Amino acid sequence: DAAGNTATATDTLTLDTVANEVPSVTIDAVSSDTDDADTSDFVTNQSSVTVTGTLSASLAAGQTVEYSVDGGANWTTLAESGISGTSLSFAGIDATTAPSIQVRVVDAAGNAGSTVVQALSYDGTAPSVSITSTAGAITTSNAGSVTISGTAEAGASIQLALAGTDISGATATADANGHWSVASVDVSAGGAVTATATDAAGNTGTSSAVTYTLDDSADAAGDTFAVSFATSDDVTNASEASHVSLTLAGVDADAASVSVSIDDDGDSGTAAIVRSATKVGDAWVVSDVDLTSLSDGTITVTATVTDAAGNTATATDTLTLDT
Repeated sequence: DAAGNTATATDTLTLDTVANEVPSVTIDAVSSDTDDADTSDFVTNQSSVTVTGTLSASLAAGQTVEYSVDGGANWTTLAESGISGTSLSFAGIDATTAPSIQVRVVDAAGNAGSTVVQALSYDGTAPSVSITSTAGAITTSNAGSVTISGTAEAGASIQLALAGTDISGATATADANGHWSVASVDVSAGGAVTATATDAAGNTGTSSAVTYTLDDSADAAGDTFAVSFATSDDVTNASEASHVSLTLAGVDADAASVSVSIDDDGDSGTAAIVRSATKVGDAWVVSDVDLTSLSDGTITVTATVTDAAGNTATATDTLTLDT
């Protein structure tokens, strides 16, 4: 004081600027009741998600858990109802606006422990998918093991369906270029095949249908496959031999090709004459075939039709070559 007397008083405080011995945090998944996709990839098609996590140990007295969904600009203290032992859960996170999820533990002095950051991605767009392999008519013998391929969003899971029902085991994953293929698919029941793609967020897209039709005959009932000659008397003379024409009747509408072989049974020592028929309107014809290399006598004509499914049918006829 002014007279030079002194007096002393003391007190203490605790300086605590480090969050010692706080549990670490792991962010495990985002989930939603309607999202059946992989919840641990943090890609979702749900706008509102629930975040779950795990503490390395239960919280001590005074410790709290905080989370941020705006890059750490603002922090929210997790309610006690969201903590059960070492399990954490907080709902109502807007996945459309949250670029990431951050979680930390804060000690009784207000010091924050290490922050764990997990990126979050929202995807509400259905993936593209198409079947590019050829369908159509198919024989019963081939229908049990068909390869079906197509394109889709890269990484999408593919499930094939026949007539609206998933085909067991008919699955694939689109590669980095978006290509996929499923071998040994059984389409023996016939009908429309579709491919459904599911992306990482759980969105699904379905392709246009391709249809498989069972076809075991190149000569349908009611269509009698036959070959006939343009000559009225089935006799070809010297003036006609260089330009003989044939007409094929009863060829099925799904015929892919017709081949004609004309032979004198080897009498001339030359190979059979083979020609491909041409479709003119609804008819298949072979025009102006030169038979002068064949020997006179009976000429056998064999016509073979192959349909889109690979079935074949054969018809024969004869003419007399008299030159």
